[in-house]
Amino acid sequence: MSYLIPIIVVVLSSVLGAFAAMFLKKGSKKGLFSKNIILGISLYGAGAIIFVIALKYAPVSILYPVTAATYIWSFIIAGAHFKEKITIMKIMGLCLIILGIVLISLV
Repeated sequence: MSYLIPIIVVVLSSVLGAFAAMFLKKGSKKGLFSKNIILGISLYGAGAIIFVIALKYAPVSILYPVTAATYIWSFIIAGAHFKEKITIMKIMGLCLIILGIVLISLV
């Protein structure tokens, strides 16, 4: 059985998680009930709901490691939006994460 669709759904969930983290970081300077904090929490919730739906169609042992893609999107957002430093070590780490996701998803 192919788990491609649930894997794609979990990748979408991980994108939501990365954007959630971005909004939480932006809101962290403004207070607990700022628009950015509420949006970040909402995005995390939406990502969790999407993940639960995907779990109905594929094993957790395949889907959960795919959530590591959140690190990839967070890395891109941190560099692009927050101008955080991108180093060769961080890039190498991301390559290992991608390799791990691919290897586990091939099962």
